[in-house]
Amino acid sequence: MELNVIKKSVVSSGIIGEYNDERMIESDVLLPDYFAEVLRILKCYGTSIITDKIISGDKVLIKGIDIVKIYYAGPDNELCEKIDIIPFEGGCSLNGSHDDCIVIAAAESGKINCRAVSPRRLYLNGSVEIKAKIIEQKYIETVKDADGEGMQIKINSFDTAFIVGNTVDKTEVSEEFENSEEGNIRIVYSSAKAIIKDYKIVPNKVILKGDLQFKYAYRKETGEIGEDEKTIPISKITDIAGVDEDDECEVFIEAGPYGIENIHDGKKLKITAEAIIQVKVMKLEKTELAVDGYSTKCRTVIKGQEIGILKQSAAVSDTFESESFVELDSDRSEIIKTWIEINGTEFIKEDGKNKAIIRIAVCVIARGNDGELTYFEKQEKRERELEDSETGEKVYDIVADIDENSYSISENRASLKYSISLNGKIFEIVDRKAIESVETYPEEDSENKNALTLYYAEVGESVWEIAKKYRTSVEAVKEDNGIKEDEIKEKSMLFIPSVR
Repeated sequence: MELNVIKKSVVSSGIIGEYNDERMIESDVLLPDYFAEVLRILKCYGTSIITDKIISGDKVLIKGIDIVKIYYAGPDNELCEKIDIIPFEGGCSLNGSHDDCIVIAAAESGKINCRAVSPRRLYLNGSVEIKAKIIEQKYIETVKDADGEGMQIKINSFDTAFIVGNTVDKTEVSEEFENSEEGNIRIVYSSAKAIIKDYKIVPNKVILKGDLQFKYAYRKETGEIGEDEKTIPISKITDIAGVDEDDECEVFIEAGPYGIENIHDGKKLKITAEAIIQVKVMKLEKTELAVDGYSTKCRTVIKGQEIGILKQSAAVSDTFESESFVELDSDRSEIIKTWIEINGTEFIKEDGKNKAIIRIAVCVIARGNDGELTYFEKQEKRERELEDSETGEKVYDIVADIDENSYSISENRASLKYSISLNGKIFEIVDRKAIESVETYPEEDSENKNALTLYYAEVGESVWEIAKKYRTSVEAVKEDNGIKEDEIKEKSMLFIPSVR
């Protein structure tokens, strides 16, 4: 029987580019007339969001925005807030043009400096760090199986991940509602958080539902401070070609630019916001590769090749409670606002364990007995161990977030309790050997081709390697010796039959 080689195409993945750069940002901010003048800057910080990832030929372009919050003391030492949106971009060149690439990217806002040029004008400058890995997914031809000429083919099965889509999408939401207070109110500060409630995959689309949770503090005409919150529903259909119901989906959503304003002479309020959605869809499958072969009848030439296997090594969904303490001045009598910033997340391997290191800033604005506002900050780190395998080159696609925080004050010390969540995937790329081609050549028969051979096997030896050494079949060795496993479990003498 002539040799019949069956071929198939498989996906080989590899990291073809890495980008890590600090981009400078700046902005000139003019306060509208309805904003209070700046008496003193208290705190300025940014939150970076990736808004687009573009691959064109050999160029990679990553775009984003830094949402900068400025807290300042206005006249009469009232707390005021201004939000500014600063765009940024960065990118790199690849070695040649690549079509089937995925960009895994994240951005972290650095220190933002804020200077009051005048009571109604601010100058901002700072930096954003962009980190990205570019993964190529290309199809290459390998041997699936071969028969005839006494061919024996060893096939291994591997867990693989193929990223079908990696898209950044946006949707705008708005809502008008009655102002429950008499007369105009002035917004003191606000916050927005986007959460996912549900999503599902249909052919070529991902359907998402969520909420925008909007909180705000305001000053009444009487001078009193009030607080309120609103929840606005979010829905979005994102088109991703090639996805179906059986695929694995990962969705992140963040609140982009947002604001609240008085309308209709202060009788109503209007919230507008943008939700930025990152959708990643993967096919998680078992891929079979022919990794070795030989013939029991002919001289065999096997040509091998290395294939990069992308796999999901861990799905991370972890939330843990934490607490921080901030020392205040002795005359700080009232806490006005508290929050936790995430300044960055890095992933390390220490003592054989993979860990996430989350850098945070614990932030407090308090008022003293003299009525003056003061900002307090404490830099801390939180470590979290990640479950993960130890082989292969890692690609971390994990987002850290802070959930609700509460505070108490005792003896000039503020205690903040909050939870930190880590969500996402850890991918790894491992090289696997696969057969690229098989050729056989005739050879003269051995005079003792029907001889029976005895072999003393050690524990852990591979039945495949024993059969290959004597150019017999695995099935024959197992059958003649009553072996069911692929490895030898105890020292034994094996009968090696000839099948040539």
